[in-house]
Amino acid sequence: MYKLKCYWNANAIRVPLIVEYNGYLKNPAEEYAKIHNVILIAMANGMYVIVDWHAFATHQAEATQFFANISSVFGSYPHVLYELYNEPSWDLSWTELKAYHSAIINAIRVNDPDNIIVAATPRSDQDVDIAAADPLNYTNIVYTMHYYTNLPDTNIQKAKNAIDLGLPIFVSEYGVCDSHGNGTVNYNVSQAFWDFTDSNQLSYLSWTLTNGDACFSALVTAANASDVGDKTYWSESGTYVNKKLWSTDQGLICSVG
Repeated sequence: MYKLKCYWNANAIRVPLIVEYNGYLKNPAEEYAKIHNVILIAMANGMYVIVDWHAFATHQAEATQFFANISSVFGSYPHVLYELYNEPSWDLSWTELKAYHSAIINAIRVNDPDNIIVAATPRSDQDVDIAAADPLNYTNIVYTMHYYTNLPDTNIQKAKNAIDLGLPIFVSEYGVCDSHGNGTVNYNVSQAFWDFTDSNQLSYLSWTLTNGDACFSALVTAANASDVGDKTYWSESGTYVNKKLWSTDQGLICSVG
């Protein structure tokens, strides 16, 4: 975490809790412990941490209990943000999503009245304009937009429309490549995205700080966790994102030895 802060100029990390497959639904204690530990490390380094319920289907009861637990432990610390749903399926309406969000928000607010909650929007966090037309009736809520370079420009227009309606947008996931990790870095589209987010003062987090051969992997395949601060292990996309982060004042004070 220190290397992410001091070598990448990052002031926040999004921590995905894998829900399906062999994740939280099968091993709740083990996966909860991982998230708990990462939150502690992020706070020790003075970084914000977005706790991401990284699901692709509705598991409302489990999500509600998870966030009730997390907020009861960390609700008094301003470092923690709660992301209630990763990418909702395309057949889930905003009305259904609002009901899902409301149940979890109510559980969080019992323990934490103030920290920011990140609400997912329809069609894998694309239709922020739909959420803007009928927002949740809570305070300190932001709404997710996910962005990749293969997505059409209409997604930026949706975001502009939502902002015009007063919706606070939070880009909890974007990539400088296409959403499947194929192909190469798209510099022109990525810069246009940053121009839009910076001009509207939106927060954004890059996907993903992993090793591998996917275009959006920030580290090369041979890298491991200890190599995060070594630029010789950064991929093309990782190097590009790193340069962008250093071009912006993140409010960090860090001495790199």
